[in-house]
Amino acid sequence: MSRQTQPYSNTNALWNRLKFVVVALGLVNVLGAAYLFVANALADEPLRMPRLPVPQVNPPVAAPNDARSTGDTNPFRLTQLEQYQNFIHELVVEQNLKQTREDSPLRSQAKNETLSTLTQLNSTDKGLLLRFLSDSNLISSESPVIPLSGADLSEADLSDSNLSKTDLRGADLRDAKLNRVDLSGAKLFGANLDRTDLGFSNLSGAELFRVSLRDSNLFFSNLSNANLKGADLSFSDLFLANLQNANLSNTILVSVDLSYANLSGADLAFSSITSANLSFANLSQATLSGADLNGADLQNANLSGADLSGASLQDVNLTNANLSGANLFEADLTGAILSNTTMPDGTVQN
Repeated sequence: MSRQTQPYSNTNALWNRLKFVVVALGLVNVLGAAYLFVANALADEPLRMPRLPVPQVNPPVAAPNDARSTGDTNPFRLTQLEQYQNFIHELVVEQNLKQTREDSPLRSQAKNETLSTLTQLNSTDKGLLLRFLSDSNLISSESPVIPLSGADLSEADLSDSNLSKTDLRGADLRDAKLNRVDLSGAKLFGANLDRTDLGFSNLSGAELFRVSLRDSNLFFSNLSNANLKGADLSFSDLFLANLQNANLSNTILVSVDLSYANLSGADLAFSSITSANLSFANLSQATLSGADLNGADLQNANLSGADLSGASLQDVNLTNANLSGANLFEADLTGAILSNTTMPDGTVQN
């Protein structure tokens, strides 16, 4: 290159650099303006930080048998029931409990553990324990592996249980829920069933000799062929109950509701049935000899063929009652209401 053209070249290079600077400055201005625009746009927004996952803490859910769900303050109740079940399972599986003799020490151990555990359980778990034993075929038989005689089943919820032929002699069943329970053929000699709910239950053929059933609910229950000799059923509800051919001799039936009950063929000899409601009851062919029926309501009752010899019927209401073929030898009818009553000879007394 000649010396004459060099000033032009230097000038051209300088100009190119100036253009680069101008472009760069313009870009800076544009970026600055964009930054200010975004900053102004976000000026009213709070600072947003990435959200961290919040741990979910669920409230403890009470198990169906948890102490808190039943009001029980014993924190070991559930564990105790499970330990009992494991203990019995071990006796059955590993020590052949079912194959042992009735008088074996192993059976005594099983019974003692059962009775002891029942005294420490609440109403719900008592029911679960009995269902466990019933499902394991340990109690429902003529010769149970674990007899429940003398067991504390007070306030137990045994509704819908199958306790057929179960040995419950002398058991404490006060305030228990036994509605719709199958107790057919069960042994309940001397048991205490005061204030129990036995509505719709099956007690056919049950041994209820000298039981206490005061103030209990036996609505629509089946007590046919049951042995209730010497029992106390005072103030109980036996509305629509089936007591056909039941043994009720020497029982206390003071102020009971036996309206619409079936007592045909039942033995009520020498029973105290004072102030009882027997309206519309079926007492055909029933034995009531020597019974005390003073003040009872027998309106519309069927007493055809009944034996009322020596019975006290003072002040009873026999309106519309049927006494055809009944035996009234030496019966005391002082003050009885005889209105449209069919007498033993078929005549109607008004």
